[in-house]
Amino acid sequence: MLNAIGAFRQQLHQLDPDLPVLQMRPYAEFMGMNFTQRMVRLGAIMFGLFGGIALLLATVGVYGVKAYAVQCRTREIGIRMALGADRRDVFSLIMTQAALQTAFSVGLGIVLCGFIGRALATIFFQVSPMDPVVLGLAAAILAFATLLACFLSARRAAKVDPMVALRAE
Repeated sequence: MLNAIGAFRQQLHQLDPDLPVLQMRPYAEFMGMNFTQRMVRLGAIMFGLFGGIALLLATVGVYGVKAYAVQCRTREIGIRMALGADRRDVFSLIMTQAALQTAFSVGLGIVLCGFIGRALATIFFQVSPMDPVVLGLAAAILAFATLLACFLSARRAAKVDPMVALRAE
């Protein structure tokens, strides 16, 4: 790289010996020193970090709500198991409800993103508010995190002892 800069400097000097050449750097190094690009990179890192924290908080919140809902249904689950429901049936019941809730929520979120994205399209320059890859990836990540949180609650519900559940409350 340094040889190329030296050769380029010689070529410039041959073309015009009076031309002042103060600094010569490779383009990648020059762009690395660019303040605006550094700020954009820092902003992207911050948005990613805050997005990850928001996803973690949302997952913990969904887990808390689902765990509370399963706890409130402990007696019902105990009755189902006492009447012959298998652990797989209880797990399937909780996960089916969770999957339907998740599908409805993600679908509603995508529709709302479409409306809000059109409004934000006037503000942002050269940014597509309806990028199918980004929307699909975000929906898949949120759905996966939600179903993971529901999986943990459903697994706990499947381990309920019917006799303990019937004696509770």
